[in-house]
Amino acid sequence: MATPVVSSFELGSGFTDPISFFDVHVYFKQYNKDETAFATKLHQTIIDTFPQIRYRPVRYEPVGPHIVGQFLLEVLAPADLGVFISWLLINRGPLSVLLHPHIHASAFPSKTNLEIQYIAHTRHTFWIGQPHPLDLTFQGMLDENGNASALRNKHDAEVRGGLPVAAVGKAA
Repeated sequence: MATPVVSSFELGSGFTDPISFFDVHVYFKQYNKDETAFATKLHQTIIDTFPQIRYRPVRYEPVGPHIVGQFLLEVLAPADLGVFISWLLINRGPLSVLLHPHIHASAFPSKTNLEIQYIAHTRHTFWIGQPHPLDLTFQGMLDENGNASALRNKHDAEVRGGLPVAAVGKAA
């Protein structure tokens, strides 16, 4: 299928369907005092510099599939994403950044929210800096032994042609 040409005029204030907005996870090693201090300061600088970006508090412990400290930002407009990412490339210091879209459920009508989240966190991601592993055992993405769950097998068959995807201990 050919990718349609989308002009900047057509983008308007929203992302190309089926993307609602982008999550930006900024990672730091919570056991490293320098990285933790840098992340805390960067978080506040982002809040002060980009008031249009939604932010969540700094998490100083692993949460969900994220196995190191992190904070989450939500970028709601395409123009903001371009400006913010170019700024973050220069100002992120030693920290790593994971970006992934929030995808409308209507794009995958036969999939659960968990399945859509799995796809967003594994297939539709890009990294700035060193990738960090994700704990894909979170909410049953993989079982406790690191084996593919039924969800993972279904996703691999449909999207990745059965090729392996990173699991715990490997970058996603």
